[in-house]
Amino acid sequence: MATKTWPTAQLINIRKGCSSIGDSLDGLLAYRNGGDAYRVPALNVEVRRNDTGDRIDEWDNVSMSTAPARWIIGLALRVSAVSGRIRSSRQRRRGSRRS
Repeated sequence: MATKTWPTAQLINIRKGCSSIGDSLDGLLAYRNGGDAYRVPALNVEVRRNDTGDRIDEWDNVSMSTAPARWIIGLALRVSAVSGRIRSSRQRRRGSRRS
């Protein structure tokens, strides 16, 4: 467990943290989304090291070889669902411009 720094692993289990909008991140999985940002699919939020209010105070690095299969499957499903919503939203916007 690490404290008072910022994680660098690709996948983490957040033990204690919160987003800038006040959502608790305790017990949630997050994946690194470039630079110092972590995407938390369960809440569809991104947490950044230098954003006021975004905090990851305690976490465990998760190795893909030791992560329970249900975590990996759940994470994949959430990422897929978020990606699908983003694609659909972009397609709708493109369609409305053509009208």
